[in-house]
Amino acid sequence: MSDTAPPARYDVPWKVALTHAFRAFMAFFFPELCAQIDWSVRPRFRDKELAGIAMVYGPDSMVADKLVDDDGWRPNTFHNQVLGTVMGISFAAVKLLDFADRTEALMASHNPFALVTLAHLRTQQTGHDADLRYAAKWQLTKLLYQHGWRKQRIIVFFKVINWMMTLPAPQQEVFWRDVLQLGKERKMELNMRRPMEWVTPLEQMFLDKGEARGLEKGLKQGLEQGLEQGLEQGRKEGAAALLERLLTRRFGPLPRTARSKLVKASVEQLAAWSDALEEARSLKQLFATATGGQ
Repeated sequence: MSDTAPPARYDVPWKVALTHAFRAFMAFFFPELCAQIDWSVRPRFRDKELAGIAMVYGPDSMVADKLVDDDGWRPNTFHNQVLGTVMGISFAAVKLLDFADRTEALMASHNPFALVTLAHLRTQQTGHDADLRYAAKWQLTKLLYQHGWRKQRIIVFFKVINWMMTLPAPQQEVFWRDVLQLGKERKMELNMRRPMEWVTPLEQMFLDKGEARGLEKGLKQGLEQGLEQGLEQGRKEGAAALLERLLTRRFGPLPRTARSKLVKASVEQLAAWSDALEEARSLKQLFATATGGQ
């Protein structure tokens, strides 16, 4: 397997986590300030308004979104001096590097931002060593399941960890297999209303290669697009495996005859069965009524 990890992603995962659990973010990093906030009023994020303010400077204006950090840099004030007049502000700041030696406390914390902080630090610490990053990513994924959080929170922070702690394709495939097995053991995949709530290995492969822009809009569109774009690469087997997984989730373990049908099915048959899956009440009805059924 590749031993070089791709560049990590920090910006989007942090924004997703913060938007999902802003109160937890404030409680973890700014507990005194958090206690003074009236949380009965739901916070509103002003990303669009901020972007609009930036546009007043014209299309060629530049906005800094990169920062070179060092251990000793710890800004907490801003001052501007013009013609003998000084204006400024003081502000609270958090430095993630301060948490680097608090691993045990972060592991024991029930706040989800302890987990995000760990993911950030571990990603930095593993550098480009793919095996070390995989080990760290797998450890944090298992830790994610141990807090007893509600399903939606687990899914959001799983995606945050997955997006941030990037892996080469071989290690990512191993990671997906391990995650799916862990999901079965923890019964996290039961009672999910929509298949897209938990991204499957096949779907992740499509997403990573930009081959399934429509997956988010529904299983049918994503499956058809993946089939059409992946035929030349032998993706039919992957599509059959995806449908088998969804059928197993819906109807339980599949009999040998059903698995045999999926293996032998054509692309058109797989697509037809996928179309009929939502309304089918049994495997027998699915295979009997779907166009192309055997």
